[in-house]
Amino acid sequence: HVDGGLYLTKCKRCHIVIKTNDFVHFFAGNEWAILEEGDCFELNNQVMHSVVNYSKEPRIHLMIDIIPNEVFG
Repeated sequence: HVDGGLYLTKCKRCHIVIKTNDFVHFFAGNEWAILEEGDCFELNNQVMHSVVNYSKEPRIHLMIDIIPNEVFG
């Protein structure tokens, strides 16, 4: 999917991986990754992205949205 709406099209979305495993595959654009706990990355949420968890274990990410001041005036 691609994130929509005024808020999500204007923010920078950062992920901090809290809990994951080798069976969680993260896709963004033409790239994919298996992330490790403690990884931190910025996601361009305006490109096609998805995640697939092939295990029964939960994955947990802390997502932090950074919003430019001019968005809210």
